[in-house]
Amino acid sequence: MLYNRIEKGERGSKPDEICLARDVFGIDPENAFVNVKAKIIYDSKQGDIINQYIVFCRVFDEQIKLHGRTKKAVDETIRICKDRDVLKDYLAKEEVTDIMFGYFDYEKELEFLRQEERAEGRAEGRAEGRAEGALRTLANLVKKGRMTPAEAAEEANMTVAEFEKQAALLYA
Repeated sequence: MLYNRIEKGERGSKPDEICLARDVFGIDPENAFVNVKAKIIYDSKQGDIINQYIVFCRVFDEQIKLHGRTKKAVDETIRICKDRDVLKDYLAKEEVTDIMFGYFDYEKELEFLRQEERAEGRAEGRAEGRAEGALRTLANLVKKGRMTPAEAAEEANMTVAEFEKQAALLYA
C-alpha cells in the first residue's frame, strides 16, 4: 500500500511511519476497529515506480498550490509528468482525470464528515450545558425554599437521591 500525505506548510520532522486511524482519519487509535501503521517512503531509486509516484505527488501538490483543486491543476500535473516521463503509461489513460477528481471528492467528503462530527460535539456540549443550567436552576429553587427536593427531582426526571447528588456536585 502506498499512502501519500499532501501536507499544508512544511513537512517538519519526517516520521518513519504514520498511524492511519489518528493521522489520516482523526480517530483515537484506541477506539479504532483497525489500527494500521504505514511506513513513509520519502525517496526511492531513481526511475522506479515508487519514485515516479512520489514525483507525481509532489507535482500534483505544487499544481494544487498554484491552481487550487481545479481541472487546471489536474491537467497541468498530467502534462508536466508526461513531459518528465513520470508515470507516462498510466497518465495516458483517460480515467486518470476522473480518478484524480475522485480524490478531491473523497477529501471533501472526509472534511464534511469531520465538520459534522464537530457540529455534533458542539450540540452535545450545548445540551449538556442546558441540562446543567436547568439542574442549577432547580437546585437554587430548592435552596431558596421555593421547591422541595422531591418536586425538583420529579421536574428533572431523577430520584431525590440522584438530584441531591447532582446538586451537591454543582456546588462542590
